Amino acid sequence: MTSHEPGSADHPYTPPPPPRGGRGKALGFGCLGALIVLAFLVVVALAVRDDGGDSEELPSPTPATTGPADPGVEEPEGPEAREEAAEFRECVEENGTDPEKMALQRVTAVTGSRDLNRENAAAEVFTDLPGGRVGPSIGQARLIAGAFASCYEADNGTVTVYSADGNMLATGRF
Repeated sequence: MTSHEPGSADHPYTPPPPPRGGRGKALGFGCLGALIVLAFLVVVALAVRDDGGDSEELPSPTPATTGPADPGVEEPEGPEAREEAAEFRECVEENGTDPEKMALQRVTAVTGSRDLNRENAAAEVFTDLPGGRVGPSIGQARLIAGAFASCYEADNGTVTVYSADGNMLATGRF
């Protein structure tokens, strides 16, 4: 061996330093990521709040109006729609469940239940329920649509349940 080779007396061999584990870096980035996710969740929660959080009460239901506000979906006037509603109530009283019977108290008029022999039968059920497709009345509207499907049969029938102000609450097939 010559004096200039590694490992000789003039140049003792020194191994390279061990690689750093990076545990501190990983822990730091993990904490930073958790803080970012937490901040994001707080921002989303604040954005979703609808009234500032002062009141936890649901709005009280409004009394029924005389008719829908939407001119495209008007509750029919006249005895025929009320007679169809009475026939629908009788069917549910005989065959329906207790929740369906309770929901049916909100029905004010029905159209299309007598004309079910056509290919695409369409019936409409008008109620005094408040709201639209998202709200506290959706459960009752779905019960009404289900009760209608239990009482009437058609090849390709559709029932639509409307709120007091003419908004569509639920649809069903029968």
